[in-house]
Amino acid sequence: MAILLSVTLGAFLTFGLLLVLRNALRSRTVPKYKKSSLTTLLLPILAFGFIGPIMLLSVWLFGLDENASSSQRTLQHDLQASNNSLFSNDSAYSEEVASRFTPADVGETVRVVTDHSLYGELTTEMTLLAVERGDRAFQRVSDGDRDFNLHEDMELLLAHVHIYVEDIENKELFTISPDYFQMATSTGKTHQPVDISLAYPLWHEMEADTNANGWIAFLINKNDSHPSLIYMPEYDGPWHSLSQ
Repeated sequence: MAILLSVTLGAFLTFGLLLVLRNALRSRTVPKYKKSSLTTLLLPILAFGFIGPIMLLSVWLFGLDENASSSQRTLQHDLQASNNSLFSNDSAYSEEVASRFTPADVGETVRVVTDHSLYGELTTEMTLLAVERGDRAFQRVSDGDRDFNLHEDMELLLAHVHIYVEDIENKELFTISPDYFQMATSTGKTHQPVDISLAYPLWHEMEADTNANGWIAFLINKNDSHPSLIYMPEYDGPWHSLSQ
């Protein structure tokens, strides 16, 4: 639109200059009693001198309005992104805290509100209670599952978590299990929990206003000292540090 106004303004000014030149040439060729007056010569200049600033002002105002519209669209996009955030306004931690680069620590609680595909709006609180690795973690494996073999570079990692279900929109039972968790290595590669028998596994059917504790098992490289636990990764959920 601004380009169109600029082209139109240029055309008007060019036409005005042509009229001035035409009147000037006619004044030299016609008889003196028909010679154009000074008013006739100056009229196009005065007319386009009045129209020109008005059109320039219109172009400037349009530019301001376009910038304002662009800023408004950006603001609306930011508000929409904020409204889609996993964490509610009164969460214990913001997305910047319980994230990959600034994960929550052991003992810290994160309140999470998700628009769950099965349960509707699901409000839970997740706390990482403890982390165990190596031989100590292996002692929590049930006797029947202790015969599995690990690569010499790998070891078992257990995460002990606490879940509080605040509200379930459709009032059905919420089944909390290791499927709602992933482990991320220090390089960001994610791993699913391993299926082994533990003394107190995280597997519970929960109503609103109930609590549950349990252990989740992962396999990890012995040299990885900064893994993280991700809760509800399919909903971009919070991260907790599994560093000891």
